[in-house]
Amino acid sequence: MTAGVAAFGIGASWAIGEMADNGYNNGAEAVVYAEENGYTNVELVDTDTLTFFSGCDDSDAVKYEMTATAPNGAQANVIACGGVWTALTLRRG
Repeated sequence: MTAGVAAFGIGASWAIGEMADNGYNNGAEAVVYAEENGYTNVELVDTDTLTFFSGCDDSDAVKYEMTATAPNGAQANVIACGGVWTALTLRRG
């Protein structure tokens, strides 16, 4: 039973990752979204499809971690979270 649940979780994570890379809320969109919100020198560092306990909402399916210069000029770690039915939102990491 536990192996089946683990296999389902891995399969679901892979499918969400494929959607994130090829359609909705991809990393390039996350960078543009951060820039539109005043961040500069934005660099995508990591993409995660397991968003539990990561600072994202329960309805989010993908998290993009970025480094950037904040609107106030300080270096910042920025997280963009999004999902199949949710728009991207930014959080300071």
